[in-house]
Amino acid sequence: MDPFVKQVVVSWIRNKLDGCANPRQFGKPLQGELTGLWRYRVANYRIVARIDDDRILILILNVGDRKSVYRFKIPRIK
Repeated sequence: MDPFVKQVVVSWIRNKLDGCANPRQFGKPLQGELTGLWRYRVANYRIVARIDDDRILILILNVGDRKSVYRFKIPRIK
């Protein structure tokens, strides 16, 4: 990922999600095979994340352009 884009994405995560009481307010739920995951839009890039309310944890699974970000295997997390 381009260093400038990386900086923009990391800055967005820090400003919007870090310490956020309701991270769903900034995202959109995914459907189909990715049901249970959330999408965040940052310019032409997408962040795919899982929100774990029990531990107040947002696990970012993938970041990429909107054409390819949804093509990945979901890791098994305990």
